[in-house]
Order: sequence, then structure tokens, then C-alpha cells
Amino acid sequence: MMSVMNCVIMALALAMATASIGHAQGYPSRPVRIIVPFMPGGGSDSLARIVGDKLRESFGQSFVIENKPGADAGIGLGFVAKALPDGYTLALATTSLPIHQALGDRAFDAIKDFSTVSLIGTSPTILAGSASLPVKSIKELIAYARARPDTVTYASCGSGSPQHLAGELLNQMANVKLVHIPYKGCSESIPPVLSGQVNVLMNTLGNVAAHIKTGRILAYATTGERRSKFAPDVPTIAESGFAGYDLDNWYGLLAPAGTPQSVIARLNAEVNKALLRADVREKVEAMQYEVRGGTPEEFSALIRIDVERFSTIMQTIRVKAE
Repeated sequence: MMSVMNCVIMALALAMATASIGHAQGYPSRPVRIIVPFMPGGGSDSLARIVGDKLRESFGQSFVIENKPGADAGIGLGFVAKALPDGYTLALATTSLPIHQALGDRAFDAIKDFSTVSLIGTSPTILAGSASLPVKSIKELIAYARARPDTVTYASCGSGSPQHLAGELLNQMANVKLVHIPYKGCSESIPPVLSGQVNVLMNTLGNVAAHIKTGRILAYATTGERRSKFAPDVPTIAESGFAGYDLDNWYGLLAPAGTPQSVIARLNAEVNKALLRADVREKVEAMQYEVRGGTPEEFSALIRIDVERFSTIMQTIRVKAE
């Protein structure tokens, strides 16, 4: 269940937003696009469809999901950054946004080119391996990789993705070399591990939970500061001998910078209202995502913090987009 604190935060956000929606009573008067900068079928796509469906019910207008994958969300986010700031083009953004900024991507500015609407949820990344690999823990994986330099591979959701960064941070902290194999999305990176073509993966827990349950993929560790409530028996990388390791994923709704605040406020109110619904929480949590919500200001602060945090990590491990 969602925590009492989250409920209070979303209720306050709803109350604050309701007071400033007067100028947006006519919005939306036509279909709204939500750009998902990833392939269909992944967690971001599913979250966008869950939220978009409830916004359609609330506004009585279509919220159409459009997938624009590529450049680890860079193509889709760049499209939204340049769209008219009228509230009719939105983006389902993830932690990839501040990572682009940290990598020095100049196609858009993570802070200046977007107006934040609301954080939607968070999801841990998990390090897991093929059942065919003779490894059952992160310590065994590291020992196995050290004995076989430059041969153990890990799949990520794309070059410069949060999952790529998670793998490279592990390489740096464990003094090991897992060879990065990037794919064009999180869903595409799973089959090669299931088949044993690639040894391990960094992916969101929700994407691989079913395969872990069947034993086709073995979970080694999660990347967050604390254990996930969806996988309480799986240790964190930090508690597995690498203190200070902490990389998780968030998902939220953005609009182009300059979108009227009245429109932002109304969207925020309706997103938070949707996230308070039991049926929405059940669907989101079934995907192993924690429901969040909150104000646009809180979401903006999170992005600013992550831009600084990832920039520091990039300087440390010298990750460059491939």
C-alpha cells in the first residue's frame, strides 16, 4: 500500500493546484499527446498508458501515447523540448533526462527546456543473470568476471541509460570489467540474457520480475540505497560489499518550458488524483513500481539534484555515450 506520507503529499499537491486552474478550464479542447521516448512494451510505456487512460476519463479528451525511441530517450525528449508550450504535447520522462545533461548532451537542457508536471513513480534497477551462468550472487559474479577478463557481458537499456551507468559504476567500485552490450530499450535487452547470449543484465525490477519468479533469470542485487519492498529478499549492491552504491529510477510527466502554469496546475491535480485511486496503485505496484506523485516544484528539485549527482558520477567513472 502507498504510505500515509505519500497520500498526504499528493493531497496537498491536489489542493494547491486546484486553486490555480481557473485559466485552464477550457483545456484540453483536442487530443493531447504523451510522448514516450522508448520502445512500446516497457515500463515507461505502461505507466504512460495507465496515467493517460485516467487523464482521458478526468478531462473527457483523448491522451494519445506516441512512442519515439532512440538515443536513450534523447530523440523523444528533444521532440518535446521543441514542441509548442500549449499543454498538448507532454513527455513521460525517466532518470535518463538528468543523465543526458550530465553527459553533456546539448540537444536540450534538462532544467531549462521543460516544465515539470508531476513525479509518477520510482523503480529499482536490478542486477541479474542468466540461469545458465554458474553464478548465484554478486560476489560470485565479480569473482567469475575477474577470472575471465573482458568476457563477461551485461545488457543495458541503451548507451548512456541509467542501467548502463549502473553497470559502469559497479565496474568502477568493484574493480572489474563487465563488458557493456547496449540495446534499444529495456524490453529488448531481456531475451539475449534469457537465451544465455549475454551473461547478465541491468534492468528495472518490474521488467524482469516474472522471469525471476520462473527461475529463468537469477537476481543478484538491487541498485537502490534500500532493499525494494517488491524484492525484500534481494540484497542491495551497497550491502553486498560496495557501500555508497545508490542508483534508482524515477518516472514523471513533463511539458515544454513555457507551458502556462494554469495548465501545469490542472494536469498536476489530475495526475495526483489518479495516483490516489486504488485501481491505479494496484496496476502500478503490480509492475514493481512505487507510486509517488507530488508538486511540480518537488519534481523539479529532484531533477536538479540528479543533474548534479550524475555529473559528479560521470566525472568519477568517466562514462561517455557510445
